[in-house]
Amino acid sequence: STNSAALFQKFKPQLQSAGFNVVSLIAAAGFFIIQFFIATIVAGVMLAHHESGTGLARQLARKVVPESSARYLTLIENTVRGVTNGVVGVAIIQAILAGIGFAVIGVPAAALWAFACLLLATLQITISIIVVPIAIYVFSNHELLPAVLFVIWNIPILTLDNILKPLLMGMGVDAPMLVIFFGAIGGLISFGFLGLFLGAVILVIAYDLLILWIGRDALNEPVAGDS
Repeated sequence: STNSAALFQKFKPQLQSAGFNVVSLIAAAGFFIIQFFIATIVAGVMLAHHESGTGLARQLARKVVPESSARYLTLIENTVRGVTNGVVGVAIIQAILAGIGFAVIGVPAAALWAFACLLLATLQITISIIVVPIAIYVFSNHELLPAVLFVIWNIPILTLDNILKPLLMGMGVDAPMLVIFFGAIGGLISFGFLGLFLGAVILVIAYDLLILWIGRDALNEPVAGDS
């Protein structure tokens, strides 16, 4: 308090490192937001011309795996749908419900906080990072009953992904839910938002090939007593 200039000079390397980390985190978040919007636009364009895209995918699958092209196309389709419903869909539901609670209780910039919840939930980071501080703010600035009702409203929202995600991610996919989940998380860490789908598809196909390989070896394994 008496010599702040000397204090800043003493801890200059630590402050520079902390500032660099903060800037890097902000840049990464901004890049993710841009990638999210670009992916949404590209998905919309592809959806509008899905017939030609589907035909191209079928031709490519016939070239790569001619004997099982339809099976692998169905596997990829169901995997992408499972990730969309289990990760992005649950994140949207959580963000909407949390945003309703923020708006009803009168939290400033409720829409912005709801969007932040959407980003965190998509990144598989708990939205309690946002909800808990807002709950503390509500308790500090509102009467007890509305604050308690706000907390009661958010408790199921915080646990929603633990219930819906396992149900939705593995629905219709011939692979364990954990394989899809780890593929999505690994892809997200390695490739960003698009890696959610790319990683899950790669890991599911790898798992399927592993099961086929093990099964073929088991079929070819000689039975004890055979000559």
